[in-house]
Amino acid sequence: MRRALAHSLDPSAPRRAHALRKHAQIFAALAALVGCADAPPSATPQSGLPPQRAVNAGRFVSQSQCQTCHTGTASVLSDRAGRDVSPGHLWRGSMMAMAARDPYWLARFEREREAHPSAHGTIDAVCTRCHLPGGSEAAAAMQRPLTFEAVTQSREAHVELGREGVTCSVCHQLSPEGQRSPERFTGGFVLSPEPTLYGPHADPTELHGMAMMPYRTEVSPHLGQSAACASCHTVITRALDPRGAPEGPEFVEQATYLEWQNSDFNNEDGEGPGRQRCVACHMPSRDAEGRAIETVLSNRPRTLGPRPIAQHTFAGANAFMLDLLGAEHAWSGAVASPDELHAGAGASRALLASAARVSLANLRHDGAALHFEVNIENLTGHRLPSGYPSRRAWLEVSVRDAEGALRFVSGAVDADGRWVSRTGQSLESEAPRPHLDRLTREDEIVVYESVMGDAQGRPTHALFAATQYLKDNRLLPRGWRADHPNAARCAPVGVSDDSFVAGRDRVSVAVQTPGWRPARVTVRMLFQATAPLALDAARGGPVGEALAAMVRRAPPRPDTLAQAEATLSQ
Repeated sequence: MRRALAHSLDPSAPRRAHALRKHAQIFAALAALVGCADAPPSATPQSGLPPQRAVNAGRFVSQSQCQTCHTGTASVLSDRAGRDVSPGHLWRGSMMAMAARDPYWLARFEREREAHPSAHGTIDAVCTRCHLPGGSEAAAAMQRPLTFEAVTQSREAHVELGREGVTCSVCHQLSPEGQRSPERFTGGFVLSPEPTLYGPHADPTELHGMAMMPYRTEVSPHLGQSAACASCHTVITRALDPRGAPEGPEFVEQATYLEWQNSDFNNEDGEGPGRQRCVACHMPSRDAEGRAIETVLSNRPRTLGPRPIAQHTFAGANAFMLDLLGAEHAWSGAVASPDELHAGAGASRALLASAARVSLANLRHDGAALHFEVNIENLTGHRLPSGYPSRRAWLEVSVRDAEGALRFVSGAVDADGRWVSRTGQSLESEAPRPHLDRLTREDEIVVYESVMGDAQGRPTHALFAATQYLKDNRLLPRGWRADHPNAARCAPVGVSDDSFVAGRDRVSVAVQTPGWRPARVTVRMLFQATAPLALDAARGGPVGEALAAMVRRAPPRPDTLAQAEATLSQ
């Protein structure tokens, strides 16, 4: 059948469009024969999500179809050490693949609908657009809503495909036009007019792509540019009133792309030293030994030679959730194996370990107190931490005496990942902690975070109640400027000290030492993708309670971003 289709193609545009439509019809018929037609609901949100099935929905196909040609073998899609670098294999263990199966996102989605019963349509549309982009597009083409109930239970083909998250046939169909336009923000991405797969290589030709799937192929560099990430990593919302109508000012839920634009990493207007695209960190093109990866990219046609490839790891900050999903594999229904999810968590932790640098300076003991400075550098191309406001990074500062006894600690956590004192007393609070330029007490914590507030100035975890930031002292990227066009949308809130500048911060520490001499200082910069209080606030509905049970089994213990130590002479 593929041979007959290939020979029927004509280079003229009308004949080509007709072949595409005909092939899509054949492809849809085959999909129905192998079980891609609608199926009844199965699990409940609390017991688990429907297991992933291969489907075909409109102009989208499951990633398993892409793997027909792009599966790793000893001679195809492997690096010099023989490691599998096939896109599907690496993508499956990423949060891109798990975007629609993330229980924290689903629990927040659930709580937002509960808080705004008159705005389910608005909330459904906003929350599914980036987490189920293929499902959102397919539902829109059918003029049907994509609801929370569908996301968590439906077995319809377009929902099944949506639950694959941010998948191959979505990203590779993004139109190259207007990607930097503000109209593309908040899930305003646009697909190519015809079903077209874009990639960085001029060959294989259009014929080879159409031999397996109903797409033409076209070379374009736009998927490697940072603007391709802008649509879903620049999210601007407004609070909803009791009737479900928007009220109040625009609220920037996340501005990772805008932060990158306002940094020394921005290369949109020219290349240069230190300028890097998002993919340089999140889709590295070098192997673990630092060598450029070149490999045969497909098992068809057999005449292909080696080419460069970026690894589709999509490593980010959310190692906690990937490990949680690996441990709760039965609930998640993911096509990824637990090992693949844990490997994805490992890739994210490796990236986190390169995000910051901490150093100590000017240590001195005057007999009554120990004095020193902590210098913190942001090595990323955006604010640290970036993304959704559930994240926080902080300093754990500890001082020990010559016998090794712990005499001072700030920023310690218990087994559940919650801030506690040396005696185990909880130090968690919904009230935002002030930005600190000087640390003197154990109950003080140097924490970098953004805290959402509602119209009454109260802290909130509800996105559709948020109108402002009560605090935002996340570290700025190197090169950030207050006069940049994007500055107002990603500016600090609640920071006034002169040492908090683009790319770094400095904190002075003074530890009183009555009757003892300090011997060792340790400072760790710790990070949580989802802070415990954010997890607590997600409880209430079936998914929220399922998440709470998962977290009891695997609490959000922090990851270490950077560390510094110093020993004082006695």
